[in-house]
Amino acid sequence: PYKTQTPISFFLKQDTTAVDDGTPGNGGGQTKNPRAADHCNKDDDPGLCRSLYGEGFECCNNKCIEVAADKQNCGGCKNKCAFKDECCGGECVYLSLDKRHCGKCDSPCAGGELCVYGLCNYA
Repeated sequence: PYKTQTPISFFLKQDTTAVDDGTPGNGGGQTKNPRAADHCNKDDDPGLCRSLYGEGFECCNNKCIEVAADKQNCGGCKNKCAFKDECCGGECVYLSLDKRHCGKCDSPCAGGELCVYGLCNYA
C-alpha cells in the first residue's frame, strides 16, 4: 500500500574518510566512523588521550573521556556524580545551590550573593 519515494540509502549515511593506519601498502584504505569511540589502553599509553585531545581527557574503560565534564567519570575514572549533580571542572556540584556554579557550570554569583534554585540573589 505504501510506496517508498526515497531510497533507503539516503537515510544510511556512510563515512568515506580514508585513514592510513601505518600498515605498509594500506595507503589509507580503511574508513573510520567519526562518531566511533576512541579506544585507548591506560596501561600501554596512559597519556594518549591527553596528547590527542588536551588536558582534562583520560583513558577510562578503554575510551578517551573528558573527565572535567563527564558525570560518570567526574575528575577521574568511575567517579560518578549523584543524580542531581553535574560535573563542572572535574567536580560534582549541585547547580541549584552552588555559588561558584549557579544554574550552570562556571557561572559564579557576585560578592555575597547566594545561589537558590540556580539563580543568584533569588528572593
